[in-house]
Amino acid sequence: MARAELRVTRAQLDHARGQLTRARNLKKNRSISDELLDQRELELATRQAEEGARREAVRQAEIDVGHCDIRAPFDAVVTARPVSVGTYMARGNAVIGLLETSGQEVSARLRESEIATMQDAGDLVFEAVTGRFPLQLRALLPVTDASSRTREARLEFTDETAIAGTAGRLVWRGRQLTLPADYLVRRQDMLGIFITQGDTAQFVHLPRAQEGQAAVVDLPAQTLLITEGRWRLLDGQQISVVPSRQ
Repeated sequence: MARAELRVTRAQLDHARGQLTRARNLKKNRSISDELLDQRELELATRQAEEGARREAVRQAEIDVGHCDIRAPFDAVVTARPVSVGTYMARGNAVIGLLETSGQEVSARLRESEIATMQDAGDLVFEAVTGRFPLQLRALLPVTDASSRTREARLEFTDETAIAGTAGRLVWRGRQLTLPADYLVRRQDMLGIFITQGDTAQFVHLPRAQEGQAAVVDLPAQTLLITEGRWRLLDGQQISVVPSRQ
């Protein structure tokens, strides 16, 4: 449509040029008035302006048509087609859903204590039903979620890649010694563990320990940890050490 209107305008422009040329020749012979010559010049200027506007309309139409040619910005598979061929779409609306077939990452939300041990860990692994996949930390977002008090970590696969959308857990082996959260007890609003000190029980406060999380400990490897009856123990209470049953 825009190109057809441009062709009509160009034909009118050629006609206006011819009319002006004839008017100038007649003016030399004084066969027409100055007013008629001015009118022919005005008609030519008008057609030239219209021709410029039509050319711009054609250029804009070509840009709009180019927007109808959808190209994926990366290698992907189609996951959704919310519209069909011929549907009118406004700019900014989703036309198709894509899933990238390469470059998948693992996203995990971690607490600050977990982040510290993960960054110090030797190996990072994504465990899923389909297997174990080695990872490496790519980025740690500098934003803390106010409700969960966690930060998002982005990790990339170093070898084989899991299928996009796979659920699993992030596992790492830290260089620090940790104890399962089940061994923690609370005394006087402090979390810690009970160890043997001769024939008495000693409460060791773990200031960085948190409820429900594994606790980092810095104790000698030969330290004896009290497991049985720890819930009723008091610091300095007399105990009897009994070897664990094999």
